[in-house]
Amino acid sequence: MLEAIRYEELDEINFGGNVRAALVVQFRLRQTGEEFLFMVNHLYRTETEQRHEQAQLLNAWVQEQSLPVVAVGDYNFDFDVVDGDQGDRDEGFDLFTQNEAFVWIRPNNLVATFCSTQYNSILDFVFVANAAKNWAVKSSEVLFADPASNYCPDDDTTSDHRPIAATFQLPQSGQSTGETTSAQPMSLLQQVLQAIVSLVKSLQS
Repeated sequence: MLEAIRYEELDEINFGGNVRAALVVQFRLRQTGEEFLFMVNHLYRTETEQRHEQAQLLNAWVQEQSLPVVAVGDYNFDFDVVDGDQGDRDEGFDLFTQNEAFVWIRPNNLVATFCSTQYNSILDFVFVANAAKNWAVKSSEVLFADPASNYCPDDDTTSDHRPIAATFQLPQSGQSTGETTSAQPMSLLQQVLQAIVSLVKSLQS
C-alpha cells in the first residue's frame, strides 16, 4: 500500500553529531498516488538551548516543504499532563509549532509517555504539517496507559516510552484535502513504520 520513494537525514539539526538526525522518508500511497513526508525525530534532552534551536530549524524546514508532513518521535517538550495547555511545557513546543507550521495531533488521553514517576508529562508527539493538517483524524491515543497493562517499568526487551497510535482517514484521489471518504480508515502510522523497518533492513543488507 505504501511505496518509499526516497529518504534523507537532516544532519543540520544534529549538532556535533551527538544526537540522532531527523529521518525523513517520502512515501507514495499506491491506491491514490498521493505523496507525503514522514519524519522521525529525537531531540536533545539535557541541552535546552540546542533543543530549542532544533525546534526552530525544523519549523523553518517544514515551511519550505510542499508535501504533507507527519512528524513523530521523542521531542522532550515535557507537556504537562495534569494542567494541559495551562500547565508547564518546554519552550521548544511553542518554537516548533510557531505560526502553526506544525499542529499537534493531541491524544484522547493525556498520559505521561515516559516510564518514570519523575516526569508526569508528554515527551512523545505526533505532529502534522501542510496539507496533512486537513486529514481527518479518526483516533489518537497513548497506548498501554492503564497501569494494569504492566507496560511500565520497561525491561531489556521493551521501550521506556509508551507508544502513541494515530489513525488518519485520507481523501481519495480527486477529492480536495478538506473532504473525507467513506473508505476504511487506514492506520497510517502502522503502515509507515512497517515500511521504515523494511527500508532500514534493506540498507543494512
